[in-house]
Amino acid sequence: MTTKSSKRPKLFPLFTTPALKFKFAIRFNLAHSSKQKSPSRTCPPKPVSPTKAPELSAGTVLGRGSEYTLVRPLGNGGFSTVWLAQTDNEDAVDVDDGASFHTALTYLSPPASNLVAIKVLTTAGERTRELSKHLRLDHPPDQLVRLLDHFTFGERQRSRRVSLPAALPVRPIPAPFPSTCLVLSLHGPTLSDLRQHLGSRWLPLPIVRRITNDVLAALDFLHSQHLIHTDVQPRNILLSLPDALSLDQSEWRFVLADLGHAVQLPHKRHPSSNVQPHALRAPEVILGLNWDEKIDIWNLGCLVYEFATGGPLFDPFFQPTPDYEAMTPAQIHLLQIIEQVGEVPQWMRDPGTNGRGAEFYDADGTFRCPFPLQMTSLEAIVKGVWKSPSPEREHFCAFLRTIVCVDPQKRLSAREARSESWITTPPAYITNLIPS
Repeated sequence: MTTKSSKRPKLFPLFTTPALKFKFAIRFNLAHSSKQKSPSRTCPPKPVSPTKAPELSAGTVLGRGSEYTLVRPLGNGGFSTVWLAQTDNEDAVDVDDGASFHTALTYLSPPASNLVAIKVLTTAGERTRELSKHLRLDHPPDQLVRLLDHFTFGERQRSRRVSLPAALPVRPIPAPFPSTCLVLSLHGPTLSDLRQHLGSRWLPLPIVRRITNDVLAALDFLHSQHLIHTDVQPRNILLSLPDALSLDQSEWRFVLADLGHAVQLPHKRHPSSNVQPHALRAPEVILGLNWDEKIDIWNLGCLVYEFATGGPLFDPFFQPTPDYEAMTPAQIHLLQIIEQVGEVPQWMRDPGTNGRGAEFYDADGTFRCPFPLQMTSLEAIVKGVWKSPSPEREHFCAFLRTIVCVDPQKRLSAREARSESWITTPPAYITNLIPS
């Protein structure tokens, strides 16, 4: 009786001899190597530059021809840093660290025409977007900040330092490689700074009228160029004086700045994407509907009320009672709009509009709210602030109603709003606005 071998049979008996094994190995390696990149064609990895990002500080010289000298930072945000700079064809500017509000304004007088603002864009996506928006503007009006020059601050364009004895000893600010630098027209303080100096959030109506007219002129131009600003707020509105030594309010002008968040029409932004500051968002933005340049008009209308009364028109984070805790800031915001301005039109809350109406309304179109609505009106709110009746108050309320309009189809355009009687009425300017 023969016994079977306990060893398992070989799967490839033909490759048992050394010659066949060698032949198979050669064929396998050739076939495998043909699918790989040739070593001679493989590029060696590029060495990483050990250069650190430079630090911008007072005295740093920038520009294609080293024609701009940084003096001091003016402000910074999430995407950029703005510097005060002077051109190389004038004497150095004496900047005092303890400069008062009046002294700061004198830098903007005609003798200091060698001063500019340089905006250093620090975010990759913003380095080309904001520049392209400025370049497409043809002859912008005086009410809009102007692009004077632009250059790239990168590894091949090293900066150098000069001595500025009178410059502020500010902490250096890093600037990533490469940084797009926008040379912009220089103007005065922002409305945020102006109100802080005045010690009051409200401004006299003649000044509010001038702000409104100038910003509407800037928006009218932007909208004609198919651009939506989307970020009209006090820190983006600058005071501009023809002569800073004379603080005559009748000569005050205001300039709209910062196109960093501007959107080109027709835009590709999804309707549900949030634009505008929280408390200034238009109803169509809150509801996730398609929006256009009319959101800038709503935005400005909220600011006009705030400048004239000293308080915001809406506060999405206001929770006076525990009942509000069950509501989101967007629901609170829309609730305040309904109570103070009026109902949202049916077409804006219809689920067929592909918006976010289902988050705010029931199937029958009833607004979801855990407590009864307390309806009022813009006129009642304004009268609650201005106790004394006057024709000026009535004209102001009528104008406010045309731009703070829930239905964007009925909301006035920038050009139409400039023709309203409250704008065209000659103002009676108040003297001595700035306290001594």
